[in-house]
Amino acid sequence: MRYFTLPKRRSARSASTTSSTASSISRTAGSAGPSKRHEIFYFAETTLGAARVDDFKYRFIDQPNGWLGGTVKVDWPILVNLRLDPFERTGLSGSLAYYNWFAYEFWRFVFVKDEVARYAQTFLEFPPMQKGASFNLEALKQELEKKISGRAAQ
Repeated sequence: MRYFTLPKRRSARSASTTSSTASSISRTAGSAGPSKRHEIFYFAETTLGAARVDDFKYRFIDQPNGWLGGTVKVDWPILVNLRLDPFERTGLSGSLAYYNWFAYEFWRFVFVKDEVARYAQTFLEFPPMQKGASFNLEALKQELEKKISGRAAQ
């Protein structure tokens, strides 16, 4: 096993970076114990796509064709226990028993509601990322027409 040495702390900002780096390295080496992070939020541009709270992931959008495919808004959130299904293969179309399991585990949405509400409060100080760029010809045509009309007005 290879061990890593960390740089000496120089300021308060680097101290927080260094301590989180040390925590990540020791966790990777298997000597840190359980993680202090209990939730992870996934975004598709500015849309909340999923939230993970401990072992459960709540998906609010789906990508049936994988990462490169388009996103689809689902009618109800897809709930996955990542310990039981790490590849997220069950869900609405992956198992006939999913509906029964979903009804039995529906009470868990209280947890995700509270976590999302708490996380939404941070958007006031740290807004979500900007809308993604559009690379279609119609958008390019509109932008060129706007620039041409702006120069003609001068």
